[in-house]
Amino acid sequence: MVYLDHFLSARDRKPKPVRKSDSEQFVSAVMDTLRDWRFSPFQNEAGTRHALRNWFIEHGHSWGLSDAEALALIGNAFDALGVKRPSWLEGQWYYTEGRTQCVWCAGDIDEEDQARGFRFCSTVCAKSALEKRYRDSQTHGDMVYQRAHYEIAVNSSPARPCKICGTMFKSRQKGAQHCSRACSRAAKGDLLANINCAECETLFRPAGRTKKYCCKECANKGVIKTREASLPPEKSCECCRVVFRPRVSFAVYCSPRCSSMMANRAYRARRAPARIFTFPPLTPAIFDGWFRRAA
Repeated sequence: MVYLDHFLSARDRKPKPVRKSDSEQFVSAVMDTLRDWRFSPFQNEAGTRHALRNWFIEHGHSWGLSDAEALALIGNAFDALGVKRPSWLEGQWYYTEGRTQCVWCAGDIDEEDQARGFRFCSTVCAKSALEKRYRDSQTHGDMVYQRAHYEIAVNSSPARPCKICGTMFKSRQKGAQHCSRACSRAAKGDLLANINCAECETLFRPAGRTKKYCCKECANKGVIKTREASLPPEKSCECCRVVFRPRVSFAVYCSPRCSSMMANRAYRARRAPARIFTFPPLTPAIFDGWFRRAA
């Protein structure tokens, strides 16, 4: 039974470590503790979480529930203080390094390499960074060390002229003949003619043959118009007779309320007792009378 299950689950449900009426008081106390820091806003987080968890455990709550409640209280306190956790990238040692200096030897990087996104001043520095990374953790999955692999491959390749614009370039691919995607597409004759945007009618060059809009805003507007045009026509609700536009063509009710009302009516109709009609008994006289009327 549904109601019995709800009653039993409510009866057996364990109380939360912190009631709603006391949550503000707990958060305020945690804020006072976290606010007193000298080196980092997260300096006292571990000790506060440990103390809260132990206090909840001493009052009869499980370890998992106590730890989750302590984490929630600390999170609410950080939100109230306006403290945001740094991302994984912001926690890396090279995040604070400038883009104009090598992240290995702090030497200057020339403007051309800066424009190409290089983070090392030479192949030697890139190799040194990789060797240190291999010694430390045997992985090279983050951004800087992927760039190191790329720069080593690019700088080790000979310079060659682009067959379209004549610009000297380097590439880690031995068979590369063009300096950019634009030159590659021009060599293939794949540059598309300018077309008008399907939304604002601005003239632009599409990046692909299926492109119809000049920007993301126009594309969003076009998608909305296309979706509205594909919706089924308006119809009248079979329950309240209100005119509405259904999301699917087979919908017959305007809202869940009307659908529930009609379902309840059908259920009551099925549950209603059948009407029994009593007819007089069939006698020979009645049977003969039917034949006489038919004749």
